[in-house]
Amino acid sequence: MANGLTVQFFGICTHMMNTPLPGRRVVLPDARSADALANHFWFRAHPEVEPHLARLQLKKSDITTMSASGMAGFNAVAQDDDPNVIVWDLNAVTLSIPNEDPSTLAVLDTRDLWNLPQLSKLTPGIGAPSPAVTVDEIPTRAAAFFDVVTGSWQNAAFQQAFVATVYVNTLGTPVLRVGSFTRDEHITISLAPDAIVSVSNLETHKLSDDTNDFALHYLILDRFPENPGIEINPPLQPLAKEWRNVPISLQSPGGDTASCSNSTYP
Repeated sequence: MANGLTVQFFGICTHMMNTPLPGRRVVLPDARSADALANHFWFRAHPEVEPHLARLQLKKSDITTMSASGMAGFNAVAQDDDPNVIVWDLNAVTLSIPNEDPSTLAVLDTRDLWNLPQLSKLTPGIGAPSPAVTVDEIPTRAAAFFDVVTGSWQNAAFQQAFVATVYVNTLGTPVLRVGSFTRDEHITISLAPDAIVSVSNLETHKLSDDTNDFALHYLILDRFPENPGIEINPPLQPLAKEWRNVPISLQSPGGDTASCSNSTYP
């Protein structure tokens, strides 16, 4: 069995396609607080957009060892919906895979990501991203980052939503690192070969999304557009294999709509 893991991104996860960092950064904008959204001019006018929580979900059978059970910004969520998984809140943390295979056979392939909804096409002239949200590790602006240097991406469909997945080859069995924005501490999680890692930024208590939820992607910008483009046509083709380790919040009736698709910037 090859060493590697698959990471799948559900919900408001914005894929930065031109960062100064090596590889790609996936930004989960901070939309955790109803008060914070109410202080924003666009969301104040659209109170139907409810808070979204950034989370990590792993199957218990995929976890080999953990260096610690939790830390500031990374704590397990009490849940009794699925006894086979563990879910953590992601609050101001960066996730990465420290033992990615650096060989020339493991170069980053992001061609399929360009088929995701593109913010610059949906809203022409949107301007630059905000470093405070996409680079500077400010807890009130980004809930989490996921940095990937190598791997092969796929743009898939889960129900009506666009979902990006990446398969990363690793040197030895895969390791997931979770580091704090605000403290000099991190946790490492050793995983089984071919583990499935689910990262999400979703509502947790509604049966379906609101069309305006997609506007949360524009929080990555220096200036939020007055009229953000939010009309997303659902993807036509499902992933050509059975989904595994689907976030608990998507397992209830209602599912995932196009409004909680991933996006790319620009």
